[in-house]
Amino acid sequence: MADGTFPITIEDGIHIVKLCECILQNMPPEQIGPEIVQIIDKINDPKLIISFEEVEHLSSASLGMLLMINNSIANRQGQLVLCCMNRRVTDLFDLTKLTMKFTITKTVDDATASFA
Repeated sequence: MADGTFPITIEDGIHIVKLCECILQNMPPEQIGPEIVQIIDKINDPKLIISFEEVEHLSSASLGMLLMINNSIANRQGQLVLCCMNRRVTDLFDLTKLTMKFTITKTVDDATASFA
C-alpha cells in the first residue's frame, strides 16, 4: 500500500493499482496522483497498471491525475496501462479522445501481457 491509503501490488516488476469508488470518494485525485508519482520516481523503466474494476465514474480531476501519472511515467521511459473499465468510463475516454493517449485493456491479465 502507498502510505496505507490504497492498494498497490507488485507482480513481476509491474506495479498494479486497484482503484475503487470509495478510494476516489475519500481521497482526492490531487492526493492519489502525487503518491503514485512518488512510487514511480523511485523506479527505472516503471511499469504501472491502473485497474478501474470498481469505479463507476471519473471526475475531470481524476482524468487530470491520470494525465499527470502518464507524463511522469513517459518521462522515465516507462509504460502505463489502464484496464477493467466499465462502459461509462470507457465512453468518457472515447468522448475526450483519451483513448489515443492511453493504452487500455479489458483485464489485468491483458494489461500485464501488453508489457511483454
